[in-house]
Amino acid sequence: QVWRRPAVRRLWPLAVVLAVTVVAYVPSPVALYADDYIYLVATRELSFWEYAKAVFTPWGHEPLLPFTRDYWRPLAFLWFEAAQPVLGDTPEPYHFANLAVHLCSVVLVWVLAARLDPRPDVRTFAAVIFALYPGSFEAVSWISSINSAGLVFALAAWLVFLSATEEDRLRWSGVVLSAALVAVALMFRESGVVLVPAMALWYLLVQRRERLREWRIYLAFVPFAVVAAGRK
Repeated sequence: QVWRRPAVRRLWPLAVVLAVTVVAYVPSPVALYADDYIYLVATRELSFWEYAKAVFTPWGHEPLLPFTRDYWRPLAFLWFEAAQPVLGDTPEPYHFANLAVHLCSVVLVWVLAARLDPRPDVRTFAAVIFALYPGSFEAVSWISSINSAGLVFALAAWLVFLSATEEDRLRWSGVVLSAALVAVALMFRESGVVLVPAMALWYLLVQRRERLREWRIYLAFVPFAVVAAGRK
């Protein structure tokens, strides 16, 4: 009787996709590799405040964290400082943390696809492609790829933006929250910005296509412009 309930019938494909994803990634090779050692050594050698200062300083010159010279990903880097006392120096817990991030992204892709297109097959196809696309293997199996958590916040930003703009009038609290989530995504990985153009095009060509000559509709982009200016 449980499987006949409408909510269950809608969600069982997602449950299957998540289960297959776990089966696919749990046995993947797990080992500390390359960048992983750098982060873990830095967590042991630097105090929390020294580590935090290094990762939040653009174009930093901390020898124990050389990546801060080329990337400003403070939240991704700070993850190791927070996680190391809890997860230790063995790779398996970090691998499962990455897998959890990936599963969260799969769920958000499913939800976003459902918001953009009501056909059940569309959301299932989107979730399958995202969950099991071979090019994403390293993003889950390589421990340093915790920066992929930025996608979770970017997807959440689009969902919040959809809710904030679904009526004729903007809900500014939602628009500002969406921009803040984009800012968080960028602090994990700069490629978190890639969903913003898609979000903007959907807003203009689908949600507001009858009002493109009204200057007020473009005010929704102001918080995102502020984030972009702050990033620079």
